[in-house]
Amino acid sequence: MDANFKQGMFDLFEQLKRNAVYLNYSPAAEPMLLGSSKFGGRPDVPQDFVWPYFESENYDKVRANRPLSFMAQINLAEAAEFDKEGLLPKQGLLSFFYELETERWGFDAEDKACAKVFWFKDLAALQQADFPADLAAEFCLPEFVLELEAGLSLPDYGDFVHNPKTQALPEQYPEEAKEFDWDEYDGLLAEYGYQPPEDDWSETSKLLGWPNTIQGPMEYECEAVSRGIYCGEPHELDEELRAEIERASQDWLLLFQMGTVENGDFELMFGDVGHIYFWIKKQDLAAGNFDNVWLVLQCS
Repeated sequence: MDANFKQGMFDLFEQLKRNAVYLNYSPAAEPMLLGSSKFGGRPDVPQDFVWPYFESENYDKVRANRPLSFMAQINLAEAAEFDKEGLLPKQGLLSFFYELETERWGFDAEDKACAKVFWFKDLAALQQADFPADLAAEFCLPEFVLELEAGLSLPDYGDFVHNPKTQALPEQYPEEAKEFDWDEYDGLLAEYGYQPPEDDWSETSKLLGWPNTIQGPMEYECEAVSRGIYCGEPHELDEELRAEIERASQDWLLLFQMGTVENGDFELMFGDVGHIYFWIKKQDLAAGNFDNVWLVLQCS
């Protein structure tokens, strides 16, 4: 591989690198303090909290209004130490919910309410919620302690090859870059000094950074479907509208990725070894507005 090309790639990695907050879990041995970072268990919420519901069909074609499952909560004061770029709010609790029975993919505008993110600013006002009576036991997740760790994040092969955010290659080398295969790209990352987390890739959960993609970049899908465009199959758009969506898609950032969680007889897997990804526009994140977060599920 040409030395100048390799250096050009390393320069590009410098431009693309992001900080991520990696989440490592272990079973809770004792009741956790209010406001702790955790997967599962009962969420800590304000007294006036209304549990979110989502109406849709399950795989048996039964339509119902179902309660979302509580997936995780992050103590933001704790996360601030690891959020090197200062993107997240500095105080409070960030809580993530997702409807597990219908397990929507996020490519339909009707999927919007299948996932919710709440920012509870005052920890002192929180109390532990009870699960809704109509939330099936299998969707009430066991409690896991979360340990947070800062780490470097770079796009994986699928994102690098297909994501417009990564297409600023040195102009003299675009053709060689297009001929990359997965192993060559991972080899370059290793030479650059990038060491991804040692955890099984399918179990990687994190805040911020680049996603671990399975079916390609998601930013265009987030922008298009939030405008009401169905993305479950190829679609034709006016060239001007597509260009506008592509421009606006660059504002979407990964907020939270959750992978497989397992311990003993318990396993939570999204589809076939998949992840769920909560995406947010950078303008909304800066404003502390989590109402327009979009969820995408990808799996093998």
